Amino acid sequence: MIDRGRGLLPLGALLYAASFWGFVWYPVRMLEELGMSGLWQTLVAYSAALLVLSLVRGFSLTTLAGHGQHAAWLTLSSGWTNVAFLLAVIDGEVVRVLILFYLSPLWAVLLSRWLLAEPIRPHTGLMLGLGLAGAAVMLWQPNALDSPANTADWLALSAGFAFALTNVMTRRMRVVSDQLKTHWPGWGWC
Repeated sequence: MIDRGRGLLPLGALLYAASFWGFVWYPVRMLEELGMSGLWQTLVAYSAALLVLSLVRGFSLTTLAGHGQHAAWLTLSSGWTNVAFLLAVIDGEVVRVLILFYLSPLWAVLLSRWLLAEPIRPHTGLMLGLGLAGAAVMLWQPNALDSPANTADWLALSAGFAFALTNVMTRRMRVVSDQLKTHWPGWGWC
């Protein structure tokens, strides 16, 4: 039996998330059909949010001293994540896009090994192998050598990689405040 106090919160969160994404993607697709590309939609939406947050919260760039290259990678990877994912969802099959995007843990483990010198433990390798095998099974098509099959697939795959890079760069910049790491990619991208 589900405890009402504990069972309602996850259910409410699930319903909220599903409704939120439905409300977001429906107008995005409608605007795309009316001629406003996903790229322009992303630029307008993120610029507006950045402007409001910057006016309300503000932030100081002084803590970025010595982290310019890392901040640039953080900016590029987070910007590409948002743009590539949005364009992939608009142009592609949502299920394929999500499966390819959610390969990001594989990229995060490999990037963490390379950029942060973190070890890859045997159970992590096993889990990643199982996840990759599951994605292959779900995405398999008779012309499998052509996969990823189209631009949307490549965008989704690259968005997942960029998302992993964003997370790894965020971890690499431990001495920089969370507020700055959140605001900086938006400033650099807009």
